[in-house]
Amino acid sequence: MFLSYQNLKFDTIPSVIKKFLSFTVAALLLLQIYVILAPTWWGFELFTHYIPYYFLAGLFLLPIYFFKRMPAATMLTLALLSMQFALLHPYLKTSHEPVLTDLTVLSHNFFVYNQNFEAVQDLISAENPDIFAIIEADYPWREEKEVFRSSYPYIQMTDETGSLGIFIASKYPATFEEKFIGQFPILIATVSINAQTIQVIAVHPIPPITARTAALRNQAFEELSKIANESRYPVIVMGDFNSSPWSPTYQKLIQDTGLINTRISFGLKPSWNAKNPLLKTPIDHILVSKDFTVASFHLGQKTGSDHRAVIAELGLAR
Repeated sequence: MFLSYQNLKFDTIPSVIKKFLSFTVAALLLLQIYVILAPTWWGFELFTHYIPYYFLAGLFLLPIYFFKRMPAATMLTLALLSMQFALLHPYLKTSHEPVLTDLTVLSHNFFVYNQNFEAVQDLISAENPDIFAIIEADYPWREEKEVFRSSYPYIQMTDETGSLGIFIASKYPATFEEKFIGQFPILIATVSINAQTIQVIAVHPIPPITARTAALRNQAFEELSKIANESRYPVIVMGDFNSSPWSPTYQKLIQDTGLINTRISFGLKPSWNAKNPLLKTPIDHILVSKDFTVASFHLGQKTGSDHRAVIAELGLAR
């Protein structure tokens, strides 16, 4: 016997579907509670990295709750969406006024086991940055970096290699200093650009995937804040931060230093995981002091790494 139209109406759903929908709204609420509690425990912080996915899930489920006549679920989801949108909206793309560009900077986590050096050469050739940093520069980069020497005469690499290795290349005259934030090296380039001096700090703190590594990452951020605040020059801090913009530890870094994420108003542009089409999040950043204006921000082409490069065009205050 054929089902009548009445049997197909939204308000005649089986109880199992209604229970499932109740479960989904409970899951959305639980995820948001984890986000709120993120400052209290490193495990909760891991849930902050995927707020865009919670927002998209809420947008998808909202009309279903409404048409299924689930008013409590509808109102709760609206409240959750409002909270999540407040975190996301600074990064949503908007129109921009033209900015005079003084330099282009690029940061790329090459991934320690990646061997596709030619892809990085193609990336640098395509983007033509004035200054770039390679994160997770393993020992072979001591030779590979010389490929860039003709265009980038000022190059320095950390003594550390492997996942802690970093090098910076600059078209402009630069001096370099290697320091440690906690247990992790950073490379500081003091660069002269058209009679102005700036400092570029390349960083790569450890992923906060255990209580111990989270504590080490937090310590690194605290020491990074001091270094950025003590600089006498306009500052660019870039690299793989292993923290999304919604991490409370990242937000404290921003509050303590006043640095600005160049991604703001140019879109979320998730840089990791480049090999996973489903779960992506922005953990590679280019932060600048208020001496800079941001002309553009975008991701680079894939290189075989699990990260995409981040590129920003910047202007210097005059």
